[in-house]
Formats: sequence, C-alpha cells, structure tokens
Amino acid sequence: MYNIDNNQIIVHDLSDFNIKHILECGQVFRYKDMGTHYMLFAGENVAYITKQMCDSDTKQQIKIISNNPTFFVNYFDIAKNYGIIKYDLLSLAKDTSLDLLINAINFGYGIRILKQDLFETIISFIISANNHIPRIKSIIEKLCVLAGQKIDVSASLTSHISAEFGTSIRAETVAETEYTKFKSPTYYYAFPTMQSIASLSEQQLKDIGAGYRAPYILQTANTLAVDKTFAYENLNALSTKELEKKLMLLKGVGKKVAHCIMLFGLSRWEVFPTDTHILQLYKSNFADNSAEKNQHENIKTTDPNKIEQFFTNKFKQYSGLVQQYLFYYKLMRYKQ
Repeated sequence: MYNIDNNQIIVHDLSDFNIKHILECGQVFRYKDMGTHYMLFAGENVAYITKQMCDSDTKQQIKIISNNPTFFVNYFDIAKNYGIIKYDLLSLAKDTSLDLLINAINFGYGIRILKQDLFETIISFIISANNHIPRIKSIIEKLCVLAGQKIDVSASLTSHISAEFGTSIRAETVAETEYTKFKSPTYYYAFPTMQSIASLSEQQLKDIGAGYRAPYILQTANTLAVDKTFAYENLNALSTKELEKKLMLLKGVGKKVAHCIMLFGLSRWEVFPTDTHILQLYKSNFADNSAEKNQHENIKTTDPNKIEQFFTNKFKQYSGLVQQYLFYYKLMRYKQ
C-alpha cells in the first residue's frame, strides 16, 4: 500500500519493501548510503529515500522524495504483490527441503526486482564484469559526470529534501573529488545517452577506470545507437534462449551479464544469473555437505550451468528473484 503526495511516495507496508535489501542486493549501482537515507539516481531521475515513523502510530513507513514520483512507482514496481510470491516460494522451498533458500528469503524479505532502463543496465553490467561493487559504482559515477547531462534539482524538491533531512545534507554531500559532485542536492548528472557514450574516446573511458572494458562500452553504445533490433520491444519479443543469444552478440556481454540484463533491464525473471558468489554458496552449502548431497542430487556441483538449470526448472518464472535472495544472503553473510 502506498500513496503519492506532491513530490513524495509514501510506502506504508514494509513487509515486502526494504530499501537496504533492494539497493544492496547487486542489481543497481547508482545509489549512495547517507546513513539516515539513501540517494538514488536512475536515468535522469533522482530520489531521496528514508525510513520514517508514521504520525498515527508506531508502524514504520518509507518516504521516497523525487523529481518524478510516477517514474519511481514503476521503477520499484510498488504495485506488485511480493507477499504472494514469497508465500509460493517458501512453500516450494519447504516441500523440497531447501533450507538455504528459506533462510535467504527470510533474510532478504524486502527485496524487489527494479524495473531499470535497458541501456543503463547494459552498460552498467558490462562495467560490472570481473569487478567489485565499490569500483563499479565509482566508474559509473565518473561516466555520468563525464558524459551525462547536468540537471538542477528544482526549488520545490530542494525544499522537501531540506525539510526532511535538514540542511546538514549539504555538508554530507560535498564532493570528495570532482567526480562525486553530483551528490550535492542542488544538481546531479543523468546517466549518459548511447549517443553521448558513443562519442567518447577509448582513452576517456580508460581515464575513469573502465580499463579493458573501454572498447566494449564504446562498441556496444555504437551498436545500440544504430541497430534497432536491440530496441526494448524487439528484444522482449524474443524467447528466453533467443534473447540470451542476441544480447551475447554485444561486445563485453557473456552469459552471466546477459542474464543480468534480462532480469534487471527487461524484467525476464525466468533467468538465474550464476556468478562466483552463487558458486561459493553452493560449494559451502551443498558440495561439502553429505546430507544436502543426498537430498539434492541435481545440484551437488559447482557447474554454473547445472546450478542454473536446477533453479530455472524448479522456480521457473521466479528464478531471477530466487537468485537475488540467495546472492544477497551470501553477500551480507560474508560481510558479517
């Protein structure tokens, strides 16, 4: 349940909405944890998100202050009932004795699959290959400053932000470097268009840390700018296997990156991206556990294709969400 009030979205039911779970489960990179709140950037849009106490009782709620509330209602897919989905997944996990998944769903109960811009997702996950999250975030931020449009925050939005978070936000968001100035609430940078990225030089991309990915980013941006078969509606008309093969024609896109693009940029939940975190999780929870081996003969392996096949066969249209629960569980448990 939610409502929109001017520049604010207020989410009242947090049983299926946890902003930390959503932003820190590896599906998105343009956000900043400010302690009391998050700053989130998507395309040319910005949101300031915090957890507040309701006026009427002690129940908590999320406030999303944004220049485009309608965009973020769709972006967070707020209308989707994750309670029903989690109930079905937990029932299936219990029936098949997948205790690991039960624990992961309960741990990351507030995860929601974001509906992200396709081009931004493609470039972001090319950058993510063989990389770690802090560095991915840094490269993407620098890319936005280098080639993205500078956007001033409206006076009305600034007023809402100041009232909600106080004037100290300015001191907190003053840039550490020239590339992080967009964190100031007075302006920020949009994600670059494909034409803007295509106009860059390989050296410019290397200078912001893209490394060997620089030519991949340039070639992919050029391809997407001219080849309309990669338009959203054309891609989403393809079958799962056809779509996977099509995306892997792009420079820098392997199977895992293709699956991430399908899941986060095209809302194709039937895929199960398998990376080193997932492989490590299975090595420790299945391959070295004889009891689990006996229960789950199909996945006592570290072969990513077999793990993927097991989960897509088992969870079908919810495979991608299952992957996010498991990935976040592994990521946060490792940090702890």
